Amino acid sequence: MTGFTQLQAAFLINVEFYDTTDTYSDANGDTQNYQDISGYESYFQAAADYWNNIIVDYNSIDSWDDEAPTGFTLYAGIGNVDGVDGILAGAGVEAVTYGYLTSGQPYTYATAGYSTVDSTDLSSMIADGSLQSTINHELAHALGFGTLWEYNYDLWTGDELYVEGSGEYIGINALYAYQQAGNLEATYIPVELGGGSGTADGHWDESIFGAELMTGYANLDEYLDEITIQSFADLGYIVNSSIVPEPTSLLLLILGGVTFALQRRRKS
Repeated sequence: MTGFTQLQAAFLINVEFYDTTDTYSDANGDTQNYQDISGYESYFQAAADYWNNIIVDYNSIDSWDDEAPTGFTLYAGIGNVDGVDGILAGAGVEAVTYGYLTSGQPYTYATAGYSTVDSTDLSSMIADGSLQSTINHELAHALGFGTLWEYNYDLWTGDELYVEGSGEYIGINALYAYQQAGNLEATYIPVELGGGSGTADGHWDESIFGAELMTGYANLDEYLDEITIQSFADLGYIVNSSIVPEPTSLLLLILGGVTFALQRRRKS
């Protein structure tokens, strides 16, 4: 494996690359060797830079189960996942650690994850300009978006950020951003329930958010919404953002070693 580290802020994303002796499971569950990643490393490093500019540090953690982490390692590779179209890429969490606020509130943090991009779709994604946004999307999953929602808890209610099958994400920071975007009466953020395993329960609802980066389907001209940024605050990170929940809004919300993997698909 080869790699390099983005040196910025207190939270660092390190990228390591699988080589052709490393293996992965394709969509059929068959073991395959990764392909030569030469020429594509910069896309993964750009994704690391992208999220390092958004995720600044860990929350004010009082204690850790293990030694305090200093960042996250992404293991990245390319290989034939399911042939042309269909699944464009997949990602997951490979290792976690646990931190606790002085209140006892726990956070489950990803310390390592992986991303595999389907080699048979590389040329078409480069041609339509979607490769970088797809890798940005997958790194978010490896960091915990959609993959660690059920292992983290809302600061006010103590409930899981998301319950599988509910279609309702309740994290206080992202929900406040959603309310401020014109959904003042909302008590949850709609989560995708279609698309089957790997798409459902781990992305924002495509019918609501359209071309937002963290829906389950690739779109051209994708954008990153404040809601997605704030969802990382719900996961226990300090984020680079201007929106901070106000006490009145928080009150309204009160009233009202492991692998967790998700995939991105091309629209049929």
